[in-house]
Amino acid sequence: MLNRYLKIGFTLGFIAVFLALILLLGQYSLIPIALNHNCSSALVMNFTGNAYLVLNNTGLINASSVVIIYQHIPQTNITIPQEYNLTTTRLNATKLVFLNIRGIAINCSNSHLFINLYSVKRPVYYYPAWILMLILFLTSIALIVLGYIELIESRVSGLRGS
Repeated sequence: MLNRYLKIGFTLGFIAVFLALILLLGQYSLIPIALNHNCSSALVMNFTGNAYLVLNNTGLINASSVVIIYQHIPQTNITIPQEYNLTTTRLNATKLVFLNIRGIAINCSNSHLFINLYSVKRPVYYYPAWILMLILFLTSIALIVLGYIELIESRVSGLRGS
């Protein structure tokens, strides 16, 4: 029969695992910035953070585009422009993730190419739930160890009494 420390420790451990699964599955949320922007005109966006870019080609020919990312390097506080020449094959999509950017400019002239741009953010509950999961996990380990120590002590004292 399990003692109270083991029961509470295993229960907290299961809650910590459940919370870890929730955090694993809901790690990021996508906030739309530009949806289905037709690439017949240029797109210039100034925003700070991580970006998820989807170039969707609905035409029967390949579509090319020039993407300029203003990459921010936090350690040096420098912003560097980086240019990418991308080709999206017909009836296909190109998906890219850019980290720590300060802005994006997309130049293309194909009416069959559509741009979807999202900002990638962590949900508001992510960090508090992560701290709660860590506390629950460490507490459950401590309670399980205490429970097993108590079981060993009771067995040893039972052997001495016999």
